[in-house]
Amino acid sequence: MKDFFSYISSQEKPKAIVILSPDHFQSGILMGSNSFITITVDPNYKELNNLKVDTLLWGKLFKENKMILNNSAVIAEHGVTTLLPYIKKYFPETNILPILIPADITKEQVEQLVKTIDENTPLNTIVVVSVDFSHYLPSHAAGFHDVKSIRVLLNFEEENFKNIEVDCWQALYAARLFAKLRQKETPHIMVHKNSTDFLNLELEETTSYFSVVLGEKKSEEFFSDSTVEVFNEGAKTVLLVGDIML
Repeated sequence: MKDFFSYISSQEKPKAIVILSPDHFQSGILMGSNSFITITVDPNYKELNNLKVDTLLWGKLFKENKMILNNSAVIAEHGVTTLLPYIKKYFPETNILPILIPADITKEQVEQLVKTIDENTPLNTIVVVSVDFSHYLPSHAAGFHDVKSIRVLLNFEEENFKNIEVDCWQALYAARLFAKLRQKETPHIMVHKNSTDFLNLELEETTSYFSVVLGEKKSEEFFSDSTVEVFNEGAKTVLLVGDIML
């Protein structure tokens, strides 16, 4: 993770960072709300590594989207908390807004959320997504599913996001749609590995890791099922991170 945030900081200093994470503990479903989950705006709240919440965006989101407050759910979510120390180190003055996406959130809800974010944030805004790619699968099966997931993500195959092997397709769709709206669709792939690459063992259950930054330059090439390439770099806007192993 250090290398990812170091790379982003070498490219630009974002004014705002929106963190999109799965709702791993199903807080939204348990509450029966079919809503996005975020945190209370409180200047005395210190649980986000003393980072400031983007209050303007927070207010707009509540006006235009189904949102609920649940501080406990956000602070317990490793898809958020794992990123905070790095944001604090590299972007201590940047405003943040963590949002959890429950499993029952629809494509239309995601599109409205992204529309609100796009219309109410400065150009130097970054969306950071932390989701699980293929996991609990042998490495050869994980690789097969990863190729499809990466192709759908980078080619922005809108109708196929629901069918990819990730634990929150909505978060990936949101980040990719945001990149499209900001015209920053050129991918710079930073890493694509499997847990077996680190352990040098053949396991029945493995985890995939895929990280990519989307930037400004456009390319006429597309990703197929048989190839994954690194495109030219441009100014960075979106960071997408695969499953994080601690």
